[in-house]
Amino acid sequence: MAELTKFGWTIMSPGKEVDISSMLLPQTATADYEQLCKLDVLGIQDTATGDQANVYEEFKEQLTRSAEGWYETPLPWKRNHHPLPNNKAGSLKRLENTVRKLENQGLLEQYDAIIKEQLDEGIVEPAKEQVVAREFYMPHKPVIRESAESTKLRNVYDASAWAYDKAPLLNDCLPNVRPFKINCDQH
Repeated sequence: MAELTKFGWTIMSPGKEVDISSMLLPQTATADYEQLCKLDVLGIQDTATGDQANVYEEFKEQLTRSAEGWYETPLPWKRNHHPLPNNKAGSLKRLENTVRKLENQGLLEQYDAIIKEQLDEGIVEPAKEQVVAREFYMPHKPVIRESAESTKLRNVYDASAWAYDKAPLLNDCLPNVRPFKINCDQH
């Protein structure tokens, strides 16, 4: 038996089959489906806001490929941002506290192994002795999740660390942009 419902045509069995569950068969044209999936049907448009288009163009211009095959680009600094002060002293103090906490928990060697692995993989790098350009030391802290099945200990880098009260944060100096796709074949 077929009946037109709010969900479209519904076909129902007279109840003599083994599986007596009803089945819905919505009929939708491909064009209707594609139109429904477009964001603009919901009133959402994917357009650049603020200086996002400028950041993307600057990103493409500065993108280089290292000898090891990595794609590299400098951070996309906001234009006319407040000067980011040196936070070395604060970061070293946080590091001392982190080391003390990890020693007390018996996790220092495991955490150190995570940092060394990130050094080997090129995710992090040691700070240079001579300051070449802008300088910001990225403090980090452990996140411990005993209930996790795989990664019970990981480190988190803190781009919202202050050099002093009311100082700008690294996050304040970088534009708030959405991720964008890059066709790496063109670079």
